[in-house]
Amino acid sequence: MSLELTVDKVGKIFAPNARAVDAVSFSVPAGDIAVLLGPSGCGKTTMLRMVAGLETPTEGTITCGPRIFSRADDALFVPPQYRNLAMVFQSYAIWPHMSVAQNVEYPLKRRGLSRSERREKVMQALTLVGLEKLGDRSSSALSGGQMQRVALARSMAYSPDLLLLDEPMSNLDPELRGRLRNDLRHIIKQAGLTALYVTHDQEEAAALADRIGVMSNGRLLQFSPTETLFGRPAHPDVAKFTGASNLMIANVAGRTGEFADVIDQNGFCLRATAIDDLREGEPTRILFRPENVRLAKPTEAATAQAPQGKIVERQYLGGQAVYVVETGGARIEATDLGTTTRWKVGEDVSLSVDPLGAWAYRADT
Repeated sequence: MSLELTVDKVGKIFAPNARAVDAVSFSVPAGDIAVLLGPSGCGKTTMLRMVAGLETPTEGTITCGPRIFSRADDALFVPPQYRNLAMVFQSYAIWPHMSVAQNVEYPLKRRGLSRSERREKVMQALTLVGLEKLGDRSSSALSGGQMQRVALARSMAYSPDLLLLDEPMSNLDPELRGRLRNDLRHIIKQAGLTALYVTHDQEEAAALADRIGVMSNGRLLQFSPTETLFGRPAHPDVAKFTGASNLMIANVAGRTGEFADVIDQNGFCLRATAIDDLREGEPTRILFRPENVRLAKPTEAATAQAPQGKIVERQYLGGQAVYVVETGGARIEATDLGTTTRWKVGEDVSLSVDPLGAWAYRADT
């Protein structure tokens, strides 16, 4: 049975002035997959290890369903072997001298299940991950994707309350990762497990997660449903980490409902969703993704809705082309999907930015 995971103001200090995790709070409903996303050194793996019981929190409380895993205020700490959780590591930790079935059976032996019970649970787990015909195969003869599935089957065989995954696809090639991440979500959902997954790959996070938390410098900047996080990033660092490479420093020229009309010192104008409570005349930072920029043939006159510019760079990437447009002193990246390039360097274009895909923050956020 899956249980809700709750992390309340959890922190970890390894040494003076070395705070790895800073007052992190979030909740994962029973049966949901949550992903902690962020660059190396942001604290996401330390957070996962504290949930697993491999690190002791300095502050805060971690609970799973009705059970308290750790509470720093009164030094309560449940060792990992008593938490009934499973963890899948980057290296998979598959024993090469055992067969596939023996790897999956090992934790069941440790729990004292009878031979018939073990056989039944091993077959159920292998069927769930699509390896029911490979039980007798040597683990040393498996591909990377098959090893990942064995590690997953082993972790699910004893019905844990919580499944933890520490970048389990980081050792696979990009094509295989793309194929397996959808399978992984399906397998976890079919098993009905609550899962906490750590990665630095935003596409992987989006494909897997019901909820995503973005971490930076030990802090949790946003924890929300996947579409909310990508469609309305609450912090500039969340927007940047999820692909908003275009940055504009401007002043608010006016407000229309949730939108702010902004203009920079070179006269470049656009409309953006106001994430912070911005007032007219206030300085702001605008971030937006290249894929939210649309290029078209130049209009007769530049407007706030379609300013004009010139293509100054073009990079062809096979399935898409990335253009750099110079307009009013600003340099804007735009992504155009397709296997053919539509624009040449030196060509004049007009550009527009989807207001729902551009986000305005206070300049000092």
